[in-house]
Amino acid sequence: MTSWQHYKKESSATETRWVERAQAGDRLAFEQLYRSHCDRIYGLCWRMCGGDKGLAEDMVQEAFVRAWNKLDLFRGDSKFGTWLHRLTVNVVLSDRRIRVKRLHQEREMVDEVERTLVGDRDVFAG
Repeated sequence: MTSWQHYKKESSATETRWVERAQAGDRLAFEQLYRSHCDRIYGLCWRMCGGDKGLAEDMVQEAFVRAWNKLDLFRGDSKFGTWLHRLTVNVVLSDRRIRVKRLHQEREMVDEVERTLVGDRDVFAG
């Protein structure tokens, strides 16, 4: 076994212990998981948010809050990082859907106001 393979195996075992401890409610273990994944998750969010730093930071926070709340659903069928990646993608896509829906609602409200104003001018003009 090469030193790299040994390191990967040991790193994976350490992460598995952190996950198990975090699932038991150990916040320090979850903090270790956060520290080991936050840069990669931020990069994912930053790309998915079109380079918007503030939004990406919000999405990272939301992803880790969601991960903490759903940690009991992690079964270990995949690596924790893979599970966290998918969870993060879902968080960002869900946020995007909410933002798009809100934008459409705001546009509809603006259109309605414009139709009302134009209608009022027509009524008063004649």
